[in-house]
Amino acid sequence: MSTLTDRYVYAATRFVADKDERQNLDRELRERITDTAEDLQSSGLAADDAEQRALQTLGDPLQVAATYRGTPMHLVGPRFYFLWQRTTVIALAIILPILAAVDALGRISDGAGVGPVAAGAVVTALTGAVHTIFWTTAVFAIVERLAPQAADSMRWTPEQLPELPTSASPHRIGDTVAGLLFLGLFAALLVWQHFGSPIFDGGERIPILDPELWNTLLPFVFGLIVVEMAQTVWVFRAGYTRATAVLNAVVCLGWVGIGVWLFTSDTLFNPQFVEHLGWSGATLTATWVAVIVVAISVWDAVDGFVKASRRTRPAA
Repeated sequence: MSTLTDRYVYAATRFVADKDERQNLDRELRERITDTAEDLQSSGLAADDAEQRALQTLGDPLQVAATYRGTPMHLVGPRFYFLWQRTTVIALAIILPILAAVDALGRISDGAGVGPVAAGAVVTALTGAVHTIFWTTAVFAIVERLAPQAADSMRWTPEQLPELPTSASPHRIGDTVAGLLFLGLFAALLVWQHFGSPIFDGGERIPILDPELWNTLLPFVFGLIVVEMAQTVWVFRAGYTRATAVLNAVVCLGWVGIGVWLFTSDTLFNPQFVEHLGWSGATLTATWVAVIVVAISVWDAVDGFVKASRRTRPAA
């Protein structure tokens, strides 16, 4: 084969870091190109034309390489798209009104007029929408890439059909709505305590939590909130199963990690906020917050497996 084939193989393999994988892809591509070109030559095409037709048949070398390696060529694929869509819509419907209302109340308390209040609420809602969509998509894109081998286990089966409506359905709907509202309100409060804190010093708001948390812990917290929203929607649709219980345990493990981090770092509250109030019990309160977060998370993880066990237990 000419340098045209060499260029094609180079284009397909140049971003493959693993040497063995790169060599295997190189060998397989050359074999496919040679076989295809020989078949075309046997039908009457000249060697150069057959080679070019073979390369054209294979298509974009980067797509060929991605298909060979099983690398997703999308942010969120069909496995998680509808779950991503539902989670994003629900998160937007819950978080944006709360953010807009909190921003409006903060501006009203500052004595702002109707125009600035409305404009500020709209800007805050739009900013919240961008962050919500970004973080939701980022979480699902990461899951898409961390679990490519789970394609068979993610394939739909009749066992995933929702249960028929029963007298308990309204309770499950209520639990889902309450859970999503709590998560949305929690996310909004984390934003509000920084930008809409009711505590002032010299005309400037004093955030309640340590501002450094925005560079360390809070991005992880917001990501965990998005994952828990997705898990809540999944439980509503599928009920408690072993898979939902495992995901719930992973989410709870994340909250346990947050609790341990708070317990060991002692950086929950803003030092300026503590000093302004003269609050001597801030450290003890932060410790109790960490303990409560860990305790609730452990209980929630166990409860998820208990509920899954009850559902899968054969009826007597």
